[in-house]
Amino acid sequence: MKKTKKRFFGCLGLGAVVAMTAVAIALPSPQASAVTTITDNLTVRVVGIEPVIESITVKDSDNTVLEQKDATTDPHLTVTTPYNNGVAVIHYSLSYTFTNADGTDTVVFDPLMDDYETGYTSGSVSKPLDLSDERFNINGTHGYGYYVLTVTGENVDGVTDEKSFEFYYAPFFSSAEQNEDSGDIDINVTDIDTDNVDTINVYVNGEFVGTITVNDENEVFNYTPDDPTVEQDYVIILVANGSNGEPIFVSDETTVHYVPLTIPDTGPDDKPDDSGTGSPDTGGLFHNLNITKEDYLVTGLIAFFIVAIVGFGVVARGRKEARSNKRR
Repeated sequence: MKKTKKRFFGCLGLGAVVAMTAVAIALPSPQASAVTTITDNLTVRVVGIEPVIESITVKDSDNTVLEQKDATTDPHLTVTTPYNNGVAVIHYSLSYTFTNADGTDTVVFDPLMDDYETGYTSGSVSKPLDLSDERFNINGTHGYGYYVLTVTGENVDGVTDEKSFEFYYAPFFSSAEQNEDSGDIDINVTDIDTDNVDTINVYVNGEFVGTITVNDENEVFNYTPDDPTVEQDYVIILVANGSNGEPIFVSDETTVHYVPLTIPDTGPDDKPDDSGTGSPDTGGLFHNLNITKEDYLVTGLIAFFIVAIVGFGVVARGRKEARSNKRR
């Protein structure tokens, strides 16, 4: 009986040891427990209070930078915008003013493209802008016209900052200047889109003065002022027309300050005279009397004939008196 009790308690103790060993094996090690307690990291980022859009840079496909109100003949542009870390979202909109057979109108594309989320970090974002996209070809305009691009930065509280950029997408480049030889105003039109432009109407000070028929990519129109004696400004606007005569583009204004041509003054030793009178050089004493070389010649001939006649009379009279004295 005693042996049976001993065996019973021995088996019970052995079972307890096995159970404790199993529990100990199942428990995580101290190292593993320590690792699980430090896996969560807290990141703190300080962002600006006010959102700031620094500027807008627009480049064409040749990497040429456009200035405000510049004209470009390249529809493939890239818009780059730097911003500070107060900006959470960047939003794009575009105002397009065009002229076609229906007249002049403005369409606003808002949004122009998907918003850009900054992640609350300072940086710069570049976006493509393709003006050859069919949505800009409104009733045959081919996207040509005047654009205002607006970029808006917004922070988490809804406070915004925005910048705008104005430019023309044009079917040609144009310039105008006074011709110093003829006095006319030369209007130069270059890089013309001959596929879409058939004629170009020329307006000076709001009045139609003529039409350029497009035969080449470069054309020149000569404008002669109605009164070439008046100094004044001439404001020039060009309107491009399609093959059916419908307008597709109206240019920005170009101003030329016209100065009438004058007869050049010459002073002593053929040096320019500053009197501004336009009188020819007659030399010295008679310089400002407006007496020309022809006047001198005519006056000299008249004086010569008068002196000759008087001289002839004096000689004839002298001979007559000599003969009378001989007879005596």
